[in-house]
Amino acid sequence: MSRLRRLPALAATALLVLSGCTSATTGSTTAGRSSASVDSAAPSTAPPAARPARVRLHGRVAFASDRRRNVDLYLLELPGGQLRRLTSSPAADLSPAWAPDGRRLAFRSDRDGNDEVYVMNADGSRQRNLTRNPASDYSPAWSPDGRRIAFATARADPTGNDLWLMDADGAHPRPLVRQDGIDEYPVWSPDGSRLAFNCTLGRVLPSQVGDFEVCVVNADGSGLRRITDAPGISGAGGWSPDGRRVVFASSRDQDPDGVSACGDLYLMDADGSHLTRLTDGPASDCGPSFTPDGRHILFSSDRANPGGDSDLYAMNPDGSAVTWLTDAHSEEQEPDFTPCKGARP
Repeated sequence: MSRLRRLPALAATALLVLSGCTSATTGSTTAGRSSASVDSAAPSTAPPAARPARVRLHGRVAFASDRRRNVDLYLLELPGGQLRRLTSSPAADLSPAWAPDGRRLAFRSDRDGNDEVYVMNADGSRQRNLTRNPASDYSPAWSPDGRRIAFATARADPTGNDLWLMDADGAHPRPLVRQDGIDEYPVWSPDGSRLAFNCTLGRVLPSQVGDFEVCVVNADGSGLRRITDAPGISGAGGWSPDGRRVVFASSRDQDPDGVSACGDLYLMDADGSHLTRLTDGPASDCGPSFTPDGRHILFSSDRANPGGDSDLYAMNPDGSAVTWLTDAHSEEQEPDFTPCKGARP
């Protein structure tokens, strides 16, 4: 499934979002403006109850954006709002995934003529191709121990995609999931024992797109099972830190005949039970993921510009305290968060 829906971008700004990393990155710019969505430095006489609850983040958010008329990867440091462009290839760079140590990012790019998995340092340096295969390789996900990367590939089946694993340096690529249809966008459980991912099982919707649901598999390829089954499209987002719950996006209650999982956000147990709806339209919410401490969920949404470009948001795991992270006249998607070292909870 394509994540960046459109490519008309203009220069944009980022909202300053509260406590986090304090050091500016060399070459970065502080992109921000005064807004009702941002705490003001001036004293307030309003009672505390009059101020909406707000998420407080301490770290860095990597994300994909077409803000300079090309899809590139950016880094937003919090709280200062320092914004750095990490990639500048004329190709499309997507799907950033932090290594567990916060020093590297894996990502997807078609700069060599087809989709490949790349890796770079957290400052954008040393960008290099890990997969180097004529087939399409994309949607990388780093294992919690940092030793393996899961990814989707068409190298064994040009009519669909399977999930494979490779060493973190790109060596020893090998199949993990082989089945009918499309399997993509894996996310690891925090203990590294399981992966959730998007799967079609060979099914196609009337809209002629894959009938994506959420599947789970053990890290050795055993125990594969589908854990959602609903109208529309559902896309795996991320695991809670205890490995008991999975957050995901689904069009089931908004646009079941559409071609995207963007709709509302849901939380369920890892076996598919105890479904909870976290957002309730009409905004198109996409790509949720937990912060490593489990205290917040990041996602993208067009709620500030209905039917238009998406910005980045954060909220509590119960759907409360929705906080605007970016305010851009461009498409902002696929946020991935890594905390500052020593950041307070």
